[in-house]
Amino acid sequence: MIVAEEKGFKAFQPHHIAILLLSGYSGNAEEIKNEYQVISPEFLLESAGISKAYFDLIKNLHESLPQKVFSEWKSFPDSELKLDLSVRLLSYKAHGLEVNQIQEVGAYLVDHLENTEELAKFLTDPNWQKEESLTSFTHWLGLGEELTANPYFTPLVLAAAERINDPLTQYELLNDVSQFNHDPLLWIRKIQAARRVNLDNYADDALAKLKEWVSDSELEKLNF
Repeated sequence: MIVAEEKGFKAFQPHHIAILLLSGYSGNAEEIKNEYQVISPEFLLESAGISKAYFDLIKNLHESLPQKVFSEWKSFPDSELKLDLSVRLLSYKAHGLEVNQIQEVGAYLVDHLENTEELAKFLTDPNWQKEESLTSFTHWLGLGEELTANPYFTPLVLAAAERINDPLTQYELLNDVSQFNHDPLLWIRKIQAARRVNLDNYADDALAKLKEWVSDSELEKLNF
């Protein structure tokens, strides 16, 4: 996160502050909190057991496979932290979920939060290639029209990549985003895009890097 800030990332959220604090970077956490007016992570006050389970999950959230995160979400106890996790699961990992799974997570949010009209619209047809669905999803997140404004919103980044016809431009987008985001499915798409434009050495290097946080058995399950 400190490197991300140096590269211009500004969309810091409470869980970023919490991760920095738990990692011993209290000074950096305070600086970022003040500079970008981030709300203090009040969920640090949750019961110790739930908080530990939550932070164990989100500290590697971006490097985790979406189905693994969904499985953890299913078994997570009802709490403010589960609500927070639900938002992050949809925002960061919905691209790797089945339609019924997206709707299950979304229904949990609709039942527990206010102002979810746009989310409810999206849940009727969670299709990343439909303009209407994308608009509802981005409106729910409070985002503008730029799908790649936040590199961690992988569903939106991949939707943006699908709109690019030129293979090299598509690869460049995925490669740029991967400098911040270690989502495994994003990296697989990046590797595939590199091979399409005959950048085999880059693809091989990226695959070797990906294996630092995704096991061979997990890759086999993805047929990759």
